[in-house]
Amino acid sequence: MTSSSSIDGCFGFGITVYNVYADIVYKPRKYSKDISVKKWNDTRELLAHIGYRIPIQKFYVTPLIGFIRTQFGKTDGSDWTINSNGIHNSFHAHTTKVEFDAGAKVGYKGNTTLWLLI
Repeated sequence: MTSSSSIDGCFGFGITVYNVYADIVYKPRKYSKDISVKKWNDTRELLAHIGYRIPIQKFYVTPLIGFIRTQFGKTDGSDWTINSNGIHNSFHAHTTKVEFDAGAKVGYKGNTTLWLLI
């Protein structure tokens, strides 16, 4: 059986207030809502950054520092719960990795932004 309910993407938000920038992004498990009764190697991730926007002529450069936390584990399609949001397969993390993240966000004094993350 093939499911069309697997998740592939992420969501989050960023905000700049008085030139201080912060963001947070979450990437959920790919198979958390899959209807197949099997087990998958799966991950979930959380990213957060902070930086200060520096104006340089007609551009803005925002150096960023932050972290990424990745949990590796198994999603079990035979161990699930259901509620008003649908089916939720259990996830058992066996490894958690937290790493430093750095980069820059470059923008033109308009709406154009380029991300450079290492």
